[in-house]
Amino acid sequence: MNKKNTFPIFLFLLYSLIFTVFSFPGFCQNESQETDSIAVLKQKILQSPQRFELKFQLAELYLARDMLDEAQRLFESLAEIDFLKVRALTGIGRSHFQRAPNKIIPLERLKELLKIDHRSKALKKFKAALEINPNYVPAHYWMGRTYLLKDDTENLQNAKKEFLWIYEKEPQYRDIIYQLGYNFQKLKSFNDALKYFHKIADGEEDFGRARIRMAEVYFEMGEYRKCSDNYFLGMEKLTDRDMLDYLFDEQKILLTKEEKKEFEAAPYADKKRVFIKFWKSRDPDPSTPENERLIEHFRRVKFAREHFHFTAPPYYDDRGRIYIKYGKPDVRYNSPIGNLPVKDNESWSYESIQEGLVFDFVADGGYYRMVQDLTSAAMSGYGYDQRLYLANELYQDRSHISKTYSRLATGFSQQRLNDFHNTRNTALDKYPGELFRPANERKYRFPFITRWAQFKDKSGLTRVELYSSFPGIALKMNPFNEKPEKNVDFYVEFDDLNFRTILDDHKRLRYIIKNPQKLIQHQFVFQNNYMLNPGIYEAAFVLTDAETGTKGVIRQQLKVKNFSGDTLMLSSLQLSVNISPKNQRSNQTFIKNDLEIAPYTFKRVMRKRPIYLYFEIYNLKKDNNGNTRYQMDYAVETIKPYRSFWQKTFGAVGRIFTGTKKSSITLTSEHTGDSSDAMEYIAFDLKNLERGEQVLRVTVNDLISGKSQQEQLEIILIE
Repeated sequence: MNKKNTFPIFLFLLYSLIFTVFSFPGFCQNESQETDSIAVLKQKILQSPQRFELKFQLAELYLARDMLDEAQRLFESLAEIDFLKVRALTGIGRSHFQRAPNKIIPLERLKELLKIDHRSKALKKFKAALEINPNYVPAHYWMGRTYLLKDDTENLQNAKKEFLWIYEKEPQYRDIIYQLGYNFQKLKSFNDALKYFHKIADGEEDFGRARIRMAEVYFEMGEYRKCSDNYFLGMEKLTDRDMLDYLFDEQKILLTKEEKKEFEAAPYADKKRVFIKFWKSRDPDPSTPENERLIEHFRRVKFAREHFHFTAPPYYDDRGRIYIKYGKPDVRYNSPIGNLPVKDNESWSYESIQEGLVFDFVADGGYYRMVQDLTSAAMSGYGYDQRLYLANELYQDRSHISKTYSRLATGFSQQRLNDFHNTRNTALDKYPGELFRPANERKYRFPFITRWAQFKDKSGLTRVELYSSFPGIALKMNPFNEKPEKNVDFYVEFDDLNFRTILDDHKRLRYIIKNPQKLIQHQFVFQNNYMLNPGIYEAAFVLTDAETGTKGVIRQQLKVKNFSGDTLMLSSLQLSVNISPKNQRSNQTFIKNDLEIAPYTFKRVMRKRPIYLYFEIYNLKKDNNGNTRYQMDYAVETIKPYRSFWQKTFGAVGRIFTGTKKSSITLTSEHTGDSSDAMEYIAFDLKNLERGEQVLRVTVNDLISGKSQQEQLEIILIE
C-alpha cells in the first residue's frame, strides 16, 4: 500500500474511535439505560471502529427510534469518507425528512418544527447525493417521499418523476408500488392510483394500507360500496403501524372513553379491531353494502381539509376536528373584529343536540385553535381585566346565536364566564359521542318489534326463533292500485363481538291487502328460525317497505345458550296469543311439535285476555321403567304495581272503589312421560293481578334426579 494513503486512513480510524466514545450521549456513564441492541452495536463499534456497516446499522436504529440528532451526527461523521458519502448524505436527508411534519403531533411541537424548513434541507442532501451518483436508488426514493409531503401539483409531479424512475429500474424496490399509487391518488389521477394499488396482492405487506387508500379513492369517485368493502378488507389485513397510528390520530376524537381505553390496551395486532367494531356498530343500515356512517366520515374529512385547511397532518385545524365529530353546526359565527385588538375568532353552536354544546376558536398562526373562552382572542400584552373586557365585546356580538351565548352576554362577568364553562362541560359530559344524522333521516322510521326465544335443535346447534311484528298503518298503500300488494324486506345479521359476520339472511314477505281501510287495526307478525353456535352475538334487524324504502333498524346483543350436555335444562319461555293443534290452514312458520304457536311480540299484555306460554324441557332422568316424572311450578308476581290515584292516596280505602287485586298467582302440576325431552304450554288468566310490571317464573323439578331449573321473563300488565 502507498504510504501516502495510509496516514489519512489512520487519521480517519482515530477520529472514528474518538467520535464513537465521545459523541454518543452518556456512552460510558449511562450505558445501562440504553436498549440492548444499541448498546451491543456501540460495543462492537468500539472494538472494530473500521467496520463502517456497523455504524450505518446504528444510525438506522436511531432513525427507527426517532433519535434523530444521534442519527444525524453519526451520518455526518460517515459523510467525511468519500466512498461512503452518497449513502451518508442520504441518511442525513432522512433525518431531516423525519423532522418534517409528516404525522399528527401536538400543536406547540408542530410550531417548533415549522420554524425550520427540514423538508428543504432533506431535499438538499438527497440532491447532493445524486450529484455524486445519479443512479443511487435510495436517494431518489427518499426525495420522492419528501416531495410527497406537499400537496401542490409541482411537488407531486416531482415525486411522480422520482417514483417512476425507480419503478422502471427496480419495480420491487421497497414499497415503490404503494408510493406510486398514493402519489397518483394525491394528484387525483384515480384510475392510475387504482392501477398501482391493485398490483399489491393479498398477502403482501402493503396490501392492508393499499386497500384503505383504495377506499379513499373510491369515495372520491362516488363508488361508496367499493369504498366500504375496501376499507374493511384493508383493516382486516392491516399490518402497517404508521397507517394504524394515522387512523387513530384522525379518528380518536370520535371514540368514546371506553373505546379509547380499549384501543390503548390492545396489542398492536388487535388495535384495528377497535376501528372495525366502531364503524360497523354505527352503520345505520346493515342491510346495504355500503356503511353510510363511514362514508359520512370520509365526506366530513374531505370538507374539513378543504374548508379548515392547515399545512401539516391531519391537514385541518380544531374546527375540522369538531366538524368531523359533530357535523355541520347549527350556527357558525365569524366575528367582525372591527377596531378591537383581537385575533380572528369564531364560535359554533350545536344546541339542537344539547344545550351548552358550543365551541370557541381563535386563530393562532393560521391554525384555528379551540379555546376555553374568548379571553384568549386578545392580542398578546393585554392583562386579564383587559382580555375580559374584549371577551365581553365579542360575546355581545354572539348573544343572538344560542341560549348559552345569550345568557353569557346578559350581565357579563367573571361568574357568568365560569357558569359558561360549567354549562359546556356538562353538555360534553352528557353528549360525549360523535353525531351522525342520515341525510334521509325520515327514511329510518318504519316501526317494528323483534323478540326471540331459544330452543335445542336436533342438529346440536341452538335454534334461535325470531318473532317480529309491525303495525298495518306503517304500510303506505297506493289508492289507485287495483290489486293492493305490499312487499316487505326483512334482513338479519349476526356478528361476533369483533363484528365479523357469522350469518346474514334476507327474506321478502308478500302481503295481499284485501281491506286497506282496516290496516290501522291490524298487526302483521312473522317468524324466522336460525341455527347458531352458543356465544355472544351483535345482532342487527332491518325491516324495509320495498316500495317506499322506509325502514326500521334494531340492534341488540344476543347471548345464545348452550343446550349441549346431559344436565337438566329449560328452553326460553315463548309468549303466544294462541296455541292450538296444527291444521291445514295453520301458518307453517309457527308450527312446533304439531302445535301452531302464534308469537306474541310485545312486552305489554292486556289483563283481560289470557296469555299463552310455551317452553321445552331437556334431559329429564328416567326411572328403572324408562319413565320420567317431574313437577312444574308457575308463578306470576307483581314487582312494580301501577296503582290509581285512589289506591296511592287512600290505600285499602281506595281499593273499595277500584277493586282488590292480587299481587301474585301460583300454580303447581305434576307430569309423567317416557321421553327425556318434553314440551309444555299453559294459558294464564291474569285479570285478577294488579296492573304494572310482572315477573313470570317457570320452575321444573325433576323428581327422579332431584335437579331443578328455572326460567323467567318480565311483562307489563295493562288494561
